[in-house]
Amino acid sequence: MAVYRLCVLLVVCGIIRTNGLDVQRLNEDIQSMFSCSAQKIGLAVSIVQDGELKFAEGYGITNIDTNEKVTNKTLFSLASLSKAFAATILVKLLQKSEFTIKSTVREVVGGDFQFYDNLRTKYATLEDLLGHRMGLPSNNDIRYDDKLTRKNLLDRMKYLPGYKTFRGSFVYNNLMYGILTYIAEKLGGKSWEELVREEIFQPLEMTNSTFATIADFEHSVALPYMYDNDTDPTKLPDEYTRRWALLCGSGCVMSNAVDMANWMNFHLSNGKTPSGKQLMDTSTVKDMRKPRNFNSPLKYFSKPKFPKTTSKDGYGLGWFLGYYDGMKIQWHSGSTRGYRALLTLYPDYNIGIFTALTGRDDDYVFRVTLHNYITDRIMNREPWIQPNSTFCDLPAPHVTVKKSSPKKYDFIQPSKDLSVYAGTYSHPAFGHLEIRVNESGKHLEAIYGFSKFSLRRFSADKDKEEHFYGQGEGIVFQSSQSPFVFDMNLENGQVQSIKMVAFERNKVPILKRLSGTASSASVFTISSMLFIIVSSILFLR
Repeated sequence: MAVYRLCVLLVVCGIIRTNGLDVQRLNEDIQSMFSCSAQKIGLAVSIVQDGELKFAEGYGITNIDTNEKVTNKTLFSLASLSKAFAATILVKLLQKSEFTIKSTVREVVGGDFQFYDNLRTKYATLEDLLGHRMGLPSNNDIRYDDKLTRKNLLDRMKYLPGYKTFRGSFVYNNLMYGILTYIAEKLGGKSWEELVREEIFQPLEMTNSTFATIADFEHSVALPYMYDNDTDPTKLPDEYTRRWALLCGSGCVMSNAVDMANWMNFHLSNGKTPSGKQLMDTSTVKDMRKPRNFNSPLKYFSKPKFPKTTSKDGYGLGWFLGYYDGMKIQWHSGSTRGYRALLTLYPDYNIGIFTALTGRDDDYVFRVTLHNYITDRIMNREPWIQPNSTFCDLPAPHVTVKKSSPKKYDFIQPSKDLSVYAGTYSHPAFGHLEIRVNESGKHLEAIYGFSKFSLRRFSADKDKEEHFYGQGEGIVFQSSQSPFVFDMNLENGQVQSIKMVAFERNKVPILKRLSGTASSASVFTISSMLFIIVSSILFLR
């Protein structure tokens, strides 16, 4: 314990060399790479080796308005790095119960639970959910629904069909980790946040870590910023970040460079706390890195185009599994609006690297390359990339990337009066979507849960269909959804259904009009017009 605390103190105080690792040079190199890499606001990095914290630093700023500096105590959203926390707390709670990861979901949550088909209902286990083996489309935008809860998510699953083979495919799915969040709460009798704080944060001395669902974004937090291509960064509303994090095990954990060092050492030591106490059985922690599923390669970082290969060949329990330059790695990326993160463990070498940033990092280019560079420095090998223009130009010259431009839409007028489209549409899993005429009376808008989209018809229609592009407004201003597909086979002079391709392309949900519904905004508009007409007649008299 004393050695561990001394190590933390040495890094914080700026000692520049630790067991051969030139920390000062590494710090300068990371600063150089961060400075030349576009569209990034803040960055945190920590490194552990042989149970010791070797490095923990912050770069950039937390807040564009205040220019507050990032430190090794600044909190970042970990996004999907949370899945390893979800797997860990679940396995820990299962050890105290009558169930295991081989237990079926139905056994754990109750006999009336159903997936869409009998095969998954009868046989799907917790291990299938943990390993993304369900073959269900992501349906990720169901998370906009403000009526969604961790519990009623389970009730909605019977209305969401699969599209890939059960146990024969890898389909990444945040909703499955939402189900696991609820199951942990059911087993532990407390909220997921309370369970993780008591069972993981406290024993691992992760004293500053928290959750996006309850975080105070005013203090010690790197605020989320997004870029729309080459535009200036825009801060996301705290309310958006909080609401999107509802299904906590899929992506709500927030932490910093120092706390994440403890988390990395916990896994590298196979279950020990900073004081050396065995918090989880060694065999249980090792079992989490056993492959449960296969996976597809990264877009970049493979020979012969790149000098060295970084792979993600499989998936364990909340962890991707692969290799860097022939060395086994246990890792996970995290990406949510405004935040990016990456954690890489080398179990055979007892090394861990953590990074988190605000801003943009398409295809993991910055994060993976930075981890490759740090790894080679720790191991006293010549890195394949240098912290100069060769880093700044990535992924060139290894691959040619065409600069993408925002998709341009040719907007056209709807073919019918706007009142024909307006109304409330419903789906048993997704809930209610309201289409209404906006206050100007000139356009349609869609209200779904806490999201709002301004709709414009564009020229991609098919026979008896009209396609609309949705631009986010309010707290989802950074988002766009397309297309909203209106079925123009009218009944009683009104649209009866909408194909929400914008929400899920692999198994498109069809929302149907609730009988007798019309938009309150459209009714207001029509009523206002009648009032004006009547008033004009009376005035003329």
